[in-house]
Amino acid sequence: MKPIEIASLVALFSFSNLSTPVGAQSAHSTASSEQALPWISTPIDTMSTEHMAIESVTNLATGEVTQKTHRYISFGTGLNFTNNQGIIKESEE
Repeated sequence: MKPIEIASLVALFSFSNLSTPVGAQSAHSTASSEQALPWISTPIDTMSTEHMAIESVTNLATGEVTQKTHRYISFGTGLNFTNNQGIIKESEE
């Protein structure tokens, strides 16, 4: 049987709550819909990178501001490399 080479595999995992329960007060993000969240990318190893953004959310009923963390991990060949000092860096074209 001929081996199969996987050129690139990307998996996304999100831990955000995407729905509001019925009857609950909805929250309001302090970031506008046009303004993108500032994502921080951190190489884990040569084939995976963690991406994270923190969003401030205001509870409309109480006015309380909380921080909501969004994160996912991308997997794929060639995403990162180890430089001469042994530090994992993001690959560039």
